[in-house]
Amino acid sequence: MNKWDYLDFIIQLLLWTCIVSTPLHEYGHLLAVRVAGGEGAVYSYDLDAMRWETMPNTKHLWFVYLGGGLFAGLVFLFAYLRCCDWELRFCFMFNAGVQFGYGVFESLFHSTEPVFSILIGLVVGVFMVYLYVLRRT
Repeated sequence: MNKWDYLDFIIQLLLWTCIVSTPLHEYGHLLAVRVAGGEGAVYSYDLDAMRWETMPNTKHLWFVYLGGGLFAGLVFLFAYLRCCDWELRFCFMFNAGVQFGYGVFESLFHSTEPVFSILIGLVVGVFMVYLYVLRRT
């Protein structure tokens, strides 16, 4: 691989991680809010947050916080299983791991600093990619 191939791979990873992952995550929260009996919206000018309009029952809030990462993780896992290109598979597996990890820790630690949850999600994502790479070798 030459340096342009690596640059292309890094751009793909950033594209899937930054641009596609966030709206999927927020629409997962929206889906969970609606399943739990509330109402909300994801505004086009602010794709990094889902806004409540009607709060669901408070006993289902853990599900709402888990819903974003769970939905996005399942979408990326499905894409991983259907794709044949190894670069895209790596991107999908990385994002699935980050979303599953972040979803769990977002539901557990939502009342604490969100940076803590993001860091743990990234660690879980890197660990999943590491396991994937070990499996391939």
